[in-house]
Amino acid sequence: MNFFLAKRPYPNTKLLWAVQIFLLTLIVIGVALLFTQKLWLPEVVKYILEKEEAMASSTAIAVSGDQAGGFDLKNAVFIIEGKSISLVDGTSEMLVVPGSVSKVVTRYFGNEAIGDLNGDNMTDVVFLVTQETGGSGIFYYAMVALNGVDGYSTTNAFLIGDRIAPQSTYIPINSREIQINYAERQPGEPMTTPPSVGATLLLKVNENGVLEGLST
Repeated sequence: MNFFLAKRPYPNTKLLWAVQIFLLTLIVIGVALLFTQKLWLPEVVKYILEKEEAMASSTAIAVSGDQAGGFDLKNAVFIIEGKSISLVDGTSEMLVVPGSVSKVVTRYFGNEAIGDLNGDNMTDVVFLVTQETGGSGIFYYAMVALNGVDGYSTTNAFLIGDRIAPQSTYIPINSREIQINYAERQPGEPMTTPPSVGATLLLKVNENGVLEGLST
């Protein structure tokens, strides 16, 4: 029995030609990405990290205004560097020493966030204030108003930095931690240089009710 196999011409069609061009294009793009990854990969990583931070921020409870969780932030009483500060409508002015002209000016800054920071299932508030002591410095502090059965009580003020640029503050759900994002200067840059370097400060309220920094 003889079998005859018909010879078929190679299907050199327009569709095959388009597929070949498409595959060749993918190969060229892949090679180009491989050789230029040092240029675009850091930006991609930065974009992903920023997206993750934004998602984390969306799970946090954030507030704005002069009251949060029933606590009047602009009329709060707290201690900075061992001295009692009483804000009135968001501002406190005290003489550096009796009879002097220089004043210590403390102001409510904002960037509030609310959440449970000590595990008692009650809403606590973190917020920022600034303080000028008569020189050129503007010192930024974070503090917490802890909610309790007898109302709110403020923690110690934690120094963030001098002439920084605060960006955002939030408390991720169920974390009992505070994340403060801000811009600062490069090491060695003068204080007159605008802050341009991103930084993050992590804080917590310890079992004794003291606001302290977390090691990173």
